[in-house]
Amino acid sequence: MSLTILHPPTWPRPRGYANGTAGTGRVVTTGGMIGWDAEGRFADGLVAQIGQTLHNVLAVLAEAGAGPADVARMTWYVTDMGAYRRLAYHHGPPLSRHGRRRRHYAGRTGGVGGN
Repeated sequence: MSLTILHPPTWPRPRGYANGTAGTGRVVTTGGMIGWDAEGRFADGLVAQIGQTLHNVLAVLAEAGAGPADVARMTWYVTDMGAYRRLAYHHGPPLSRHGRRRRHYAGRTGGVGGN
């Protein structure tokens, strides 16, 4: 898929997401992507669960011949925003360790529950 980032020129630059994307080509959707492995075991801790979730997303994308640069949108549901902010501060964007070869931010929606 070929993606173009949509960004109104007078808006401030987003950090870690895109305001919009436009694409052409085949569409692949994923569902139920969570931080467990092929045996249904959850990774230990937030960093490991995010890493496993991204690994799972990439495995599904690979089945369609796609990769991280083809992601147009991600929806994250975070139940502990404090832990997520600490993760981003101390570990950087988790996507950078999962095969992303160039700077690419998808549109992202996040829901926060719990703390």
